[in-house]
Amino acid sequence: MEQESKPGISFFQRCLTVWVILCMVLEILIGKYLPGIPEFPNHFEYARVSIPMAALIWLMIYPMMMKVDL
Repeated sequence: MEQESKPGISFFQRCLTVWVILCMVLEILIGKYLPGIPEFPNHFEYARVSIPMAALIWLMIYPMMMKVDL
């Protein structure tokens, strides 16, 4: 009986919790020590909607939309 080889999870998937925590810590440090960086995207706003935030949210949900089974 031949055993099927299952693809393992990637390094990124195994360490997702660590990546999320590191990103949160980095964001806090940037906000505290480099306040000009979070303020800069506020200049790119249209009809009270942040264009960079809208683009990032779109990039976040796009892969989920492509795997939708109709």
